Amino acid sequence: MTSFTSDVVLSMRMTDRGLYLGSKDTNLYLIDIKKGKLRVVYEGHWQKINLVYQIWDQPHIIITVSESNVKVWDTEKDVCVLNMNEHTSTIVFCEINP
Repeated sequence: MTSFTSDVVLSMRMTDRGLYLGSKDTNLYLIDIKKGKLRVVYEGHWQKINLVYQIWDQPHIIITVSESNVKVWDTEKDVCVLNMNEHTSTIVFCEINP
């Protein structure tokens, strides 16, 4: 997996669109595993990405959690639609309810 990233993969999530890799280099990578190619690099976190979630009733929404930052991504448009960066301490857990 490190052939797609410049650093260690810390989290991953498989979706219909492909494999999302959260990396220590602060980026989220979308890999087309059928073709074995990098599709998109999502940038914007300041710290390593520890968690990657998908909203099941909205499959085009991906949530990433870094040490003190949460981002919500629209993967149809490949943009960050919500940035929650006012946490003052490390986020260690996040639960997504259907």
